[in-house]
Amino acid sequence: MRTIGLLGVLLTVGCAHAKQVEAPAEAMPQPAPAPAKPRPAPPPVEQTHPASPPPPGHPALSASPAGTFQPGAIREIQKALRDRGFGAPESGHLDDATQRQIARYQKTQSMPDTGFPDDATVVKLGLDPAKLHRANP
Repeated sequence: MRTIGLLGVLLTVGCAHAKQVEAPAEAMPQPAPAPAKPRPAPPPVEQTHPASPPPPGHPALSASPAGTFQPGAIREIQKALRDRGFGAPESGHLDDATQRQIARYQKTQSMPDTGFPDDATVVKLGLDPAKLHRANP
């Protein structure tokens, strides 16, 4: 019985304390909004130096993914796609039409359909990636 009485006293004190601490929301002062400050403009982008040429004996980096292939490699990939019933053009370029056909082929092989002839795709097409990709000496 004594435990119940003590519990009642604690609850009463706890509730009374909560009422004393809490203030009504409308009585609390609201801070004034800060005036909007304009953001400074970002500094201009400056090119500090042009791209340097590659070291002797190393090929220049390609500006496009197609540049990572040996001459004629894309034409071989297009032929391998046509041999498998995919309507790749005979352009010899990694153009949009070729990338669409590569992506279609990749999808049929349960591969990520990126549209890029990566090593796994080239191998599935029955070609040797080492012969198609440009080597970096």
